[in-house]
Amino acid sequence: VDIGGNIHGLGAPDRSPEGWNVGVTHPVTGRLVRTFVLKDTSVATSGNAEQSRVLGGVRVGHLFDARRGRPANGHLSASVQARTGVESDYLSTVAYLLGPDRFHGWPEAMSAHFVG
Repeated sequence: VDIGGNIHGLGAPDRSPEGWNVGVTHPVTGRLVRTFVLKDTSVATSGNAEQSRVLGGVRVGHLFDARRGRPANGHLSASVQARTGVESDYLSTVAYLLGPDRFHGWPEAMSAHFVG
């Protein structure tokens, strides 16, 4: 089930009982960088690649880093697998804002992947 870019794997296909393969692509190159296997779980990706503008030669995205008082731009994207779509959605945003070094210890996050 695709919910505006957040994906929920409902059950599993007959030919692949372990679950649905869902690929995450690199936001710049479009190449496949990670595959999540979803079986009654969800994955969401957060980043500034699709919702941004270039202002004064600098890409400014829609995700805001309140600690710095400016748009977040530490890396390109963060994807998180969780049990529900709501969890994967908010966790991918938290992961993007915190970065791979600080995003740990979230029990709802089953798996995470960062690009850039």
